[in-house]
Amino acid sequence: MSSIIVSLHDNQLSGTLPSSWSNSKIGELMLQNNLISGSLPRTWNTAIKQIDLSNNLINGTFPVEWCKLSAVYLASNLITAIDPLVLNASSGCSTYLLLTDNLIAGPLPEETSSTFTVLGHSLNNSSGTLPEVIHTPTVDLSYNPVTDFSSSVQSSLSSVSLFLTGN
Repeated sequence: MSSIIVSLHDNQLSGTLPSSWSNSKIGELMLQNNLISGSLPRTWNTAIKQIDLSNNLINGTFPVEWCKLSAVYLASNLITAIDPLVLNASSGCSTYLLLTDNLIAGPLPEETSSTFTVLGHSLNNSSGTLPEVIHTPTVDLSYNPVTDFSSSVQSSLSSVSLFLTGN
């Protein structure tokens, strides 16, 4: 099955993300730098494997249903939370998840999923202690109010890049 690449970035598009697109043959959807608002549709059974919604007005919770995508770019939006199942190792979540520069508050997760290759979570308002177990090769928690660096971080990986700049 061939997939379609749709690139509509930098067009000042407004409105919500149409859930009808989830039934299309779009494989890659680039909508960054627009004025798209609303929450992410939970019913997102799609052929889309990569989506870039960075620099829009997307709000609400990042839902576990979006874990089917291989790459999700949601930097610089108004996301306030992550469904706790997203960070669960059994969720099979996205390999590349970028949630940098949103409004995510609350404690950092105790563990990061092994299904991620990159978890970008910098410039949010997540606080507390560092994750105790990191199964993700690259984790960026920079510019969050992390106050407790006393936990001994463990990993099943031979190499982990953990970014903590500005904490």
